[in-house]
Amino acid sequence: MWSYIILATSLWGVGFIFHGTKYYKYAYSLLLLVVAFFASVRGDFATDYNNYKWLYETTTSLGIEAFASEFSKEYGFTFLMLISDFFISDFKFFMAVFHGLMIFLLGVAFYRLTTYSWLLLFFFVVVGPFYASFNITRQVFAAAVFFCSISCFGYFRHYFLGIVLSSMVHISSIVLLPFFYVLRVAYLYNFFFVVIFLLLFFILGDYLLNVASLTFIHYDSTRMGLSLGNALLGICALLLSLWGYFMGAIKSNLILNGCLFMFLFSVLSLHYDMFARFAVFFSIFLCWALVALVERSGSSYKRSLLCFLFGLCGIGYSYLSLVNTGYDPYYTFWS
Repeated sequence: MWSYIILATSLWGVGFIFHGTKYYKYAYSLLLLVVAFFASVRGDFATDYNNYKWLYETTTSLGIEAFASEFSKEYGFTFLMLISDFFISDFKFFMAVFHGLMIFLLGVAFYRLTTYSWLLLFFFVVVGPFYASFNITRQVFAAAVFFCSISCFGYFRHYFLGIVLSSMVHISSIVLLPFFYVLRVAYLYNFFFVVIFLLLFFILGDYLLNVASLTFIHYDSTRMGLSLGNALLGICALLLSLWGYFMGAIKSNLILNGCLFMFLFSVLSLHYDMFARFAVFFSIFLCWALVALVERSGSSYKRSLLCFLFGLCGIGYSYLSLVNTGYDPYYTFWS
């Protein structure tokens, strides 16, 4: 457990110390390398780790024929495995490259979005989907591409290209195409839509899912919903968006609506657990909202105080959410 605490504390401490200094770029780059390294050298404690290892070994053994195999649905991921195998035929090397690419994309996006990029990176690790990427690796990578595309590109054609690339790693990303416009709608319109949708869903939920299963959506009625604790971050995202909107602390509809839809899919996962996967796509917006609060908190003293309090809360949450789980203890592949 100490590995997670040390990582979170290092991110917060180094970022806080070097923020606003002439050495900040170097410190931030170092933090990105540390996060990528931490993910790359992890052991096989996540449940899907060995599944990815089997997929890598099977794909690389087939070579180009893997594109025609029955298990190759995301051709972008297949392509990355084959390219990695061309240079160094090792699964650990592939995972290092894959995680490194994800952290690089997010690192550049964070740096463009805010002067508190270190704090956004910190939140991505402690409350965002970073640790989830140890398990649902492809989806968190797809979520990273979605976030970078919608936050950094102002034209739909660029966003469209990002979603196409994302869907080649995780096919479910394709449903995110309309969100280029949806997340830019006025917050209250989306808020009332979410409220009405949830009321209808909890009345007609099974019927709606059965109708949806006639299309490309697979619905297994035997699957159970998640516990309320799993929707905690989604509920926090809703409260944060409401506070940000009505108090004027967050002006961006992109941030507010991203938090709102994280809440929506988190609540839907209480009925059907697979909706939690869609909440992952919007989880980075919660991190962005927390940073936006810091940026608009007034004086440098207040911003520093908020950074300190958020740091303590983030490290505490990281500990409580990971202790005595399948992620604890953390160990490397050479252990």
